[in-house]
Amino acid sequence: MDTTTINFDKLSHIENSIVTIGKFNGVHLGHQKLIKYVVDKALLLDTTSVVITFKMESKTIYNFDDNIKLLKKLGVNYIVVIDFSSEFYKMNYREFFYKIIEYYNAKEIVVGNDFAFGYNREGTISILRSLCEKSGIDATIFPFILYENNKISSTTIKKCIEDGDVELASNLLGRTYSYSSIVEKGRFLGNTIDFPTANSAVNANIVLPKEGVYFSTSTVEDENKEHISMTCIGKTSLNSGVKFETYIFDYDRAIYGKNIDVKLFHYHRSNIKLDSLEQLKIILNKDKLSTYQYFKRRDL
Repeated sequence: MDTTTINFDKLSHIENSIVTIGKFNGVHLGHQKLIKYVVDKALLLDTTSVVITFKMESKTIYNFDDNIKLLKKLGVNYIVVIDFSSEFYKMNYREFFYKIIEYYNAKEIVVGNDFAFGYNREGTISILRSLCEKSGIDATIFPFILYENNKISSTTIKKCIEDGDVELASNLLGRTYSYSSIVEKGRFLGNTIDFPTANSAVNANIVLPKEGVYFSTSTVEDENKEHISMTCIGKTSLNSGVKFETYIFDYDRAIYGKNIDVKLFHYHRSNIKLDSLEQLKIILNKDKLSTYQYFKRRDL
């Protein structure tokens, strides 16, 4: 059965289910472990697995659609999306809890140990345990897991990304950190020095990586090949917003309007203010050589 994405509403045909609730921002290793438990338990008991998540305006690791795609890969039956509107924001924890029981016939609720629910996050873990016990259902609480003494959490990963430590972010995520965006037309300066770039502006809600140059790989929409690339993140003189510019090695196709998925492997250097295009070309050629050497060591 494929994963079905729905709004927060009743599924009358579900006899019972195992439900997990959370933002699941980044779908990191901790989230994956928790959701795997839900999926495996549901398969074992021949019941339904349900992930309840939230669409919010706060800074996220991936844009919302990409985050949903990551959740779908974990094999859950249903992803329930709650739009964090003012109406939902004011819902108290009791009302929210009993709606879950009513809507999805939950027989077990699985959450992380930092979970809180209801208005002002007044529903604590101890309250959840108490409500579950009174309702005759199980409450399973997952502790934080560690990676080399680093607590795996969305907050930790966001900090890594902002600091340019994409290696650690990738290790905590369980996949290489990446972003996706639509390629836009730029100023074509790169073409004049034989370094044409795919320019893009990412979703304003995602956490922005530290400005500078990264070793990367890029996959263009509708193509199966992952290309070696290098990506510069920074502000342009024409626009105060942060832009992402990716030079894809040995690639000469026009891809304006297409989606590009860029994986950031390593922070190489900070941005440098240069006096001429010739200086820029010299340093980009050095960056290109460093990129090749990096990926040669990785056997990519």
